[in-house]
Amino acid sequence: MNIRSRWPRRIVGLAVFLSLALLPSVVRSNLEPLVGVVPLDPEVERIARFLERRAERTIDPQLRRQVASAVVEEARLAGLDPLYVLAVMEVESSFVPEAVSVANARGLLQLRDITIREISKHEELPAKAANEPEAIVHLRLGIRYLAMMHRKYGDPSRALAAWNAGPVAVDRALAASGEVPRRWLNFARKVQREHRNLQQIFGAEELEALDVQARRG
Repeated sequence: MNIRSRWPRRIVGLAVFLSLALLPSVVRSNLEPLVGVVPLDPEVERIARFLERRAERTIDPQLRRQVASAVVEEARLAGLDPLYVLAVMEVESSFVPEAVSVANARGLLQLRDITIREISKHEELPAKAANEPEAIVHLRLGIRYLAMMHRKYGDPSRALAAWNAGPVAVDRALAASGEVPRRWLNFARKVQREHRNLQQIFGAEELEALDVQARRG
C-alpha cells in the first residue's frame, strides 16, 4: 500500500518538473516575434504627420512614409536639418511628386535628368533604394546634391543660389563681380523663410506634446 501511494505523488512531481523545464521555451516563443522589431523614429513620425496634413492630396499615404524616412535618413547623413530639406521641397514643388518645371526639372526637389545622372556617378545609395519608387530615389539624390552645394560654397545663401541656378552660373557670377545676382538670392530667401516657418510649426507641436505629457504625469 505504501508503494502504491507514492505513485500519484511521483506523477505530480514529474508533471511539475516538465512544466518548469518547458517554461523557458514557452517564454522564448512568446518573445520571439519581438526580436528584430525596429523602434519608430520620432523624427520620421513627426515629419510623416506633417506630410499627412500638408500633402494629403498630393502624396500617396504609403509614399508619404517613404518620403519622411528618406528625408530624415539622408539629411542626417549630410548633416542637414530635415526641416531645411522640407523647406526646399515646399518652395520647389509644393510637395507635388509629379511637378515638372518649364526647364524640365521634376519631382519633389525639381531635379533635371542631367543633374540626376551626374549625381548618380558620384553617390552610392543604400541597397534598399533598388526597391524604392523613382520619386524616393530622386529625393535621396537631391538631398545629396544639396549637401554638395553646401560643402562647395560654405554659405547657405550661395549654396541655395547654386542649387537654383547651377554652380557653373554662380561661379561665373562670383568670378565676374564677386556677388551672386539678386534673382538667385531671392530663391534662397524663400527657402530660408520657409525653414523658419517650419521650425516654428514643429517647435510649437513639440511644446504642445510636452505639455500634454506633463499633464498626464
